[in-house]
Amino acid sequence: MERNIKIDAITLKKISLGENNVGVTLLTSQDEQLFVMAFGAKKSKSRLYSGVNQFTYGVWDLYHDPVKDMWRGKEFSVIDSNSEIQLNLERFYSASLFLEIILKSNGSQGVFSLLRDSLHFIQTERDYNRVLIQFLLRILHDQGTLPQFSLCSECGKIVVNEPLFFSYGEELLCKSCNNGRLNSFLNPGILKYCEKTMGLDIQSGLKIGMDRDSSETLKKYLIELIKIYTGGKLLTLNSANGLI
Repeated sequence: MERNIKIDAITLKKISLGENNVGVTLLTSQDEQLFVMAFGAKKSKSRLYSGVNQFTYGVWDLYHDPVKDMWRGKEFSVIDSNSEIQLNLERFYSASLFLEIILKSNGSQGVFSLLRDSLHFIQTERDYNRVLIQFLLRILHDQGTLPQFSLCSECGKIVVNEPLFFSYGEELLCKSCNNGRLNSFLNPGILKYCEKTMGLDIQSGLKIGMDRDSSETLKKYLIELIKIYTGGKLLTLNSANGLI
């Protein structure tokens, strides 16, 4: 293991450790989570001061202490502080949900670039819900837990121009298999939206619109799926008090 590295990373979480020290959990450009000790980072003159806040994206200069088997931060250079996230509560809670999901996940290829782009677009897009939906679709897909939006989970029928019914679980049922049991469904427009945007990069996906009711239905469905994936309640959703 190299003792000295420089790596791009996004700060997911920080905890105070003593009067001046901070421990930070980073998501690195290698799609891995890394815990780093930032000694003295609470002091405004510290070289690490600007790097310990959540959402901050930059380059960390790190040293691995072989005796304590611990990474120490030496310097930090900001690429994007993503500070505008703090100016809007809805966007702040959505971005916080991104971080919590990643902290509770096992990681996947491309999660760093997904988070980096999502934090950028949550600040620049007028429809922040669309960014949240795209983030949830992509992280569920990358983890292999996203259902097929053109297929009945029970009978395997390929569905065209028909809704798929659900009970906030992973299974989607065609009209025949549902047989009147469930009332919640994803309409054909939602199903086509999911299939089409998943074949695009996130910036192109965000250009595709969806009506408000369909957007809310899909968001609620994906949030329930992500709860299953992360193994329970998400604290950010409770704190948001309905803002997400």
